[in-house]
Amino acid sequence: PDSRLLRHLETCATDYRCLTAQNIFIRRGEGAIPVSPACNAACLGCISEQWGDVDSPQTRLAFAPTAAEIAELAAWHLSANPANFVSFGQGCEGEPLTRGAALVEATRRTRSAWPQSTIHINTNGSRPDVLRRLIDAGLNSIRISIFSLDDERFRAYYRPVGYGLEHVEQCAELMAAAGGQVTINLLTFPGISDAQAEIDALVAFV
Repeated sequence: PDSRLLRHLETCATDYRCLTAQNIFIRRGEGAIPVSPACNAACLGCISEQWGDVDSPQTRLAFAPTAAEIAELAAWHLSANPANFVSFGQGCEGEPLTRGAALVEATRRTRSAWPQSTIHINTNGSRPDVLRRLIDAGLNSIRISIFSLDDERFRAYYRPVGYGLEHVEQCAELMAAAGGQVTINLLTFPGISDAQAEIDALVAFV
């Protein structure tokens, strides 16, 4: 399709060599669909936005795609192979849960057309209210990024705006209760992640 999203993904697939962006063009496996130019965190290690004299290694999505644009690209990818699936929340964007209504509608349209497909989101787990609506619309897989389950360390790294660890936990619980797939993207730092208190907290969380 003639799509702003495809034009954005061209850079991701060629300059950044992002495999999930490349998958969109060869129409196989996990297809990346970035959806949000905005974020509700300011992660120290963000790869699409940095501050001061530090350049980010990727350029963040500069527009907010409509529900129709998102659903159109999802349909194009899913129609190529029954094993294909789509994922929102990529390294080249902000936080997909900030898109609310547009992402819920895109998910509803995609699920209606592709009842057996996996619709996945990579997220910081900040908006359980939005996630609940996405699950109701047909989202069935989530990967939540976690640096630390210690509140002070969590806030120091993510610098979250309007959410905390309790919201992250609620998001994991919501998807698990719905019977969907929950995975953790654990950002590891020697001396922190391998501390016994961190390990105990992670085991309790899982």
